[in-house]
Amino acid sequence: YSVAASSMAANSVYFINYTASAGTTAGADLPALTQIVASPMADKLVYAISPDSQALVVLNPGDLSERQMLRDGSNGVSGLAGVSSLALSGNGSFVITGSSAANGGLTVFQRDAYGNLGFVATQAHLGQATWTAVATSPGAPQAVFSVGAGGVAKTLLDAGGHPALVAGSSGTNAAVTGDHIAVSRDGRLVYVSDSSQDRLVVLDADTLQELQRFDGALGLDGASAIEVSADDGSVYLACTVGDRLAVFARSGNGLALVQIVNNLSQGVRGLDGATDLALTPDQRLLLVAGAEDNSVAVFARDAASGTLSFLQRLRNGVDGLSGLDRPMSITASADGSQVYVGAAGSGTQPAGVITLGHAALGAALPPPAQQRTEFDGIETLDVQLGSGADDLQLLAAPEAGDIEIRLRTGGGGDRAVLSDLPRKATVDLGGGADRVQLGASRAGTELTVLGGEGADEIVIERAGAGSRIEAFGGTQADTMRVAGAALPLSAAVLLHGDELNTAPYDKLVFDPQDANPLNLSPTVPDSHAGTLQAGQRSGGSFTPTSGLVTYDTFEAVQVVTGPLIALAPLSIAEGGGLSLAASITLLGGATSLSAPLAWDVDGDGEFDDAFGNNLALSWADLKRLGINDSGRRSIGVQATSADGVSTASTSLVIADLRPTVLLQGGSTARVGAPYAVSFNSLDLADDSVTGWYLDWGDGSAIEALGSNAYAASHVYAEPGSYTVRIGAEDEDTAGSPTYSNAVAVAVAVDRSQVQAGGPYRGEEGSVLTLSASAVGTPVSWAWDLDGDGSFDDAVGQTTSLTPADDGSFAAGVRVTYADGSVVDSYSTPVTVLNRAPTAAALVNGGPVEEGGAVSVSFVGATDASSVDLADGLRYSFDVDNDGSFEVTNATTPTVTLDGAWFGQAGVVTVRGRVADQDGGFAELLTRVTVREVAPTLAASGSGTAVEGEDYVLALSAQDPGADTVSRWIVDWADGSVESYDAASAAPGAPQVLTHRFSDDGAHVVRITAIDQDGAYTTTHAVDVGNAAPSLQLGTVGTPREGQSVRVAGLIADAGAPDRFSLDVDWGDGQTERITLGTSVRGFEISHVYADDGDYVVHASIADDDGGMGAATLDLQVANEAPRILGMGPDGPEVAEGGLVTVTGRLADPGLADRHQVTLAWGDGSTSLAAIDPVTRQWTATHRYLDDDLTGSNNDLTDRDTFSVVATVSDEDGGQSSASAEVTVLNVFPTVANVEFTETLTDTGLDVVIRGSFTDP
Repeated sequence: YSVAASSMAANSVYFINYTASAGTTAGADLPALTQIVASPMADKLVYAISPDSQALVVLNPGDLSERQMLRDGSNGVSGLAGVSSLALSGNGSFVITGSSAANGGLTVFQRDAYGNLGFVATQAHLGQATWTAVATSPGAPQAVFSVGAGGVAKTLLDAGGHPALVAGSSGTNAAVTGDHIAVSRDGRLVYVSDSSQDRLVVLDADTLQELQRFDGALGLDGASAIEVSADDGSVYLACTVGDRLAVFARSGNGLALVQIVNNLSQGVRGLDGATDLALTPDQRLLLVAGAEDNSVAVFARDAASGTLSFLQRLRNGVDGLSGLDRPMSITASADGSQVYVGAAGSGTQPAGVITLGHAALGAALPPPAQQRTEFDGIETLDVQLGSGADDLQLLAAPEAGDIEIRLRTGGGGDRAVLSDLPRKATVDLGGGADRVQLGASRAGTELTVLGGEGADEIVIERAGAGSRIEAFGGTQADTMRVAGAALPLSAAVLLHGDELNTAPYDKLVFDPQDANPLNLSPTVPDSHAGTLQAGQRSGGSFTPTSGLVTYDTFEAVQVVTGPLIALAPLSIAEGGGLSLAASITLLGGATSLSAPLAWDVDGDGEFDDAFGNNLALSWADLKRLGINDSGRRSIGVQATSADGVSTASTSLVIADLRPTVLLQGGSTARVGAPYAVSFNSLDLADDSVTGWYLDWGDGSAIEALGSNAYAASHVYAEPGSYTVRIGAEDEDTAGSPTYSNAVAVAVAVDRSQVQAGGPYRGEEGSVLTLSASAVGTPVSWAWDLDGDGSFDDAVGQTTSLTPADDGSFAAGVRVTYADGSVVDSYSTPVTVLNRAPTAAALVNGGPVEEGGAVSVSFVGATDASSVDLADGLRYSFDVDNDGSFEVTNATTPTVTLDGAWFGQAGVVTVRGRVADQDGGFAELLTRVTVREVAPTLAASGSGTAVEGEDYVLALSAQDPGADTVSRWIVDWADGSVESYDAASAAPGAPQVLTHRFSDDGAHVVRITAIDQDGAYTTTHAVDVGNAAPSLQLGTVGTPREGQSVRVAGLIADAGAPDRFSLDVDWGDGQTERITLGTSVRGFEISHVYADDGDYVVHASIADDDGGMGAATLDLQVANEAPRILGMGPDGPEVAEGGLVTVTGRLADPGLADRHQVTLAWGDGSTSLAAIDPVTRQWTATHRYLDDDLTGSNNDLTDRDTFSVVATVSDEDGGQSSASAEVTVLNVFPTVANVEFTETLTDTGLDVVIRGSFTDP
């Protein structure tokens, strides 16, 4: 059934189905596989071990065909003798097996790229006992943990998978034994279970030291398989013997029990002999292999709490499922789509592996629902079933109350078994061939059975005293069976076949259960209507002993003489065994039963639960039959002989057995801190806890908890010894809880819970208050204030003291509680601070001129401590308030300060400090006014200078105070103002400056000195003379005739504002003058030379003050080759013998050059062109005598193209060429004067042709 996009009604339930794949493998070719691991890699292979075959098997996904089998002693493989466990390494690279054989150990196989295995190595036990189970850690290095009868061991694998046992105590723990082991997902914890000791132990993975232990007191009977959730929040433990699951929640490095799931409790099925657990990869489902039940149980997992809710049981032989005979191991594929179950098989069923499909993968799971309805104060209860073949059992009716129950089975072949009845009941069987079995013995009840359509069977096995039963067969052939002797005399039975038809339709079968056929009235009943009653006949009188049966509308009435069955009422307690015995008296001619007695124990109307007489059924047998709770049941038996079949029933009363309530908690607790307990209820029956009642033993109100509680905590307010008990109520013990074992807890107060307060800080001579605190309610408080360990210095929760002097000491408090417990606090530091002295004022004798002395005095200096005053106060003075005291620890409050401290005009802040012997001090400030005295400035330097040359000027200042010139500012009167840092000069030395005047003239230099108090000015006169300029010339690029020749020049002149005039003689007879601006120091000029050659350029420069400079430059002007431009013939074609004229123009930058143009006409001839010297145009004419370019007289074309090349050259050797094409056309020759002469000869006619031709 798919739950996708489905909705559910309240209190309804749907099941998630795992369906067997079509290719289920459960054949004899696979050995019994006790453990299976699915590869998490893409290969999806399945690995399994077979102890019987001493083999490790690799199976293909999908069809589970055998891919590889590695056997002990074959192909170099060892270590598989007695193989008992299997694990994949955390990185998925290795498969590790553990062996329980004496010569076994840990064996490592390496996976290749395809998942196939190769043997690596075996590690012997190294003196340890055999390994029953192995597990691996998730991280690096790859660690393998193994456990057995000799303890726990830790082994590391290197990169190649070779194992090495960790040395020392961190590698072994012989004190913890077990047969199952698991590692937390974070690799920090190891979980070990021991089925023989019923315990679970938590170890530190690094040290293998035990951290926590859970034992059989929690009901961990047969603790075995362990499964850890992916988030590390939950640990699941299978209890094989107890048929239950234990759920633990992890917190830090510890576990807490949060849930016990019992088989056959609250609808749970499939945990009988739970052997293995597996979480699906999506962590939504926990799968349990139940070996004794031949089933797989499916639980939904709550992601937040980790608790479980039963969803489904898949059972061997049910709904077409096969291959689940004694399932021993279970795992899921990495994608969760497949579930693999390894079955051990039995004598009739083979071992193998079965694949189950995950039908709910990716779909929402329906919320599990327990169909439990509680009601009160109602008058009618209707139970309506749908269509289909339904089984309905009324096991127990309400004990009290005037209530009517209506049972409607709907369509289909239904079965209804009524083992008990309320005051009034109606059973409507609806359509279909239905069967109702009545076995209630409650007195005063009224029952109506409506057969409806279909061939129904109504069986009345028993009735209660004063009861009334009326049955209607409805349509079709109905059969009603009545055990006459089982009807009390006061009971009345009315039976209606409903349709009066011909035989063999409605039939009444009456069993008087008497060997004498005459003990019946009437002895020959009417076949259609009448009465029947069992009794005793004596002579002609009849005495009824059973209730009267009145019937009508039947077609046949049969009185049977089957065996007489006598049953005694049965009673047991929950958890007890049941003895089944019947007394059989054969009637008629039969001498023995033709079949063993058949028992209906589960009340389903089918006599198929047990066979034989004097049988003993255990409580486990009864649980498998659905009898798992207290109450009244109906037990039926069927006896068959040659004379017929008879049935009888009796009541089974199962007395309630109170559950075992288990309480766990620590033996110690602290006041004010949560004290936690965990609890659980173990019940052999299907009873559920409806409420918990926790007595903490301290007089607080009983704490009521909900049915789903598993832990609680309490805060004790006072120390003492308390006894904690918890009571559990179930549906059978309402108002009378069953209490647990008592847990004694000693509640104490820790030293840390009693605090003396603080740390405290106060001042000498001042009142200091100390206040303590403690948990609970102490009855007395005592203080130790002198650190002598005796609490005799003060009493009370709060106390005060006045310290005589400063210092530090420790204070503590002792509290006493009503139970006599005494707790001393940790000491707390008390610091008594020194109080600094004070003064009214700090005064001085100023103002004073720079360099003058001044007196400073404290006024009214005193100290609150008489001890400090007696020792005397000390006076210190920081003259410039820079934090450094120039006068220290003077014994008098007045001092005279030297004038050196007042060398700077302004206000000098003096800090005064008055201090006591303990270092306490007070500080005051006084401000001394210092009057300014101006400094004397001096400038020393020559009265003359030359522009552009260094001029040296020395500056100095004299000040009566401590002022120093910090900066000199000099205006040189040439437009330059410079600032100089006076600190660069040595102390007391003059400031020496160097300057270059930018122009000549008379300059008055203005000098300004700046010190701390202001700026002061003086002057100095300097006469500056002119400096002549200088000139440098150079060419830019290569000089060529007819092109602009560029000449660059640089002017050097110390006079920055000078202006210049430049005279240039180019050396070819041309000169020029150029005027340059004030800021020009570099220039570029150009000139064009008409012809190549060597030239000398002369240039002179003059500034505006008359200074002169000159320079020359040698130039070598290169020739430029002439070029031909616009060359072409006067026409593109010319006839042979005709003239062609070619013209063109020459170009040459050298205007003075002479030229010659030579033409090569392409026919082997050359000629010179005529050149116009002004326009430089040239012209040449040529006659082509033939059109034959080759000159071979074999040219058969009518034209040829000739290339005409013109070459121009000048007298300096420069030349260049150009070309043009001329096409010469052939002219056909002309024939003239043709004559024919004919002569007749003996041989024929001779013809002679004569003529002439002309060809240009």
